[in-house]
Amino acid sequence: MTSHKAFNWQLLIMAGLGTYVFLIAITIPYMWFYGQFTDPGQEMPYYSERANQMIPPLIFCLAPFVMYIVSRWLCERVGQQFYLYACLYFLTQEVADGLLVAFSGNLATFYQPSIFVVYAAKLLGAIAGAYFASKAQQLNNAR
Repeated sequence: MTSHKAFNWQLLIMAGLGTYVFLIAITIPYMWFYGQFTDPGQEMPYYSERANQMIPPLIFCLAPFVMYIVSRWLCERVGQQFYLYACLYFLTQEVADGLLVAFSGNLATFYQPSIFVVYAAKLLGAIAGAYFASKAQQLNNAR
């Protein structure tokens, strides 16, 4: 008879939403700095357009690392089904993103080709976290 742990939805949702909030939070000082020091004196639509152009590359650079760290932490906490948790973690983070974009009325920007590269990088970061969490567990079990 095998022992089966319950699926930890609370931890998964907290990790996904926490990551989403963190990724938004790191873009705010970046855009504030841009508006105050790099290109001051413009109207708000200009800054919104610049944010749509500048934020995806910033997220592309930072998000895979953040996704890796949180995914590894999450997978080490649950200790089972690493790749399932990593993929569901990625999906909860992207569902939060999709809901915010849908409610803002900018759904067309959600499906730009450059954004799909960001999604792929985030997914690879989450899967890498699961991979290294499973390797760490195998190493601990071997001892």
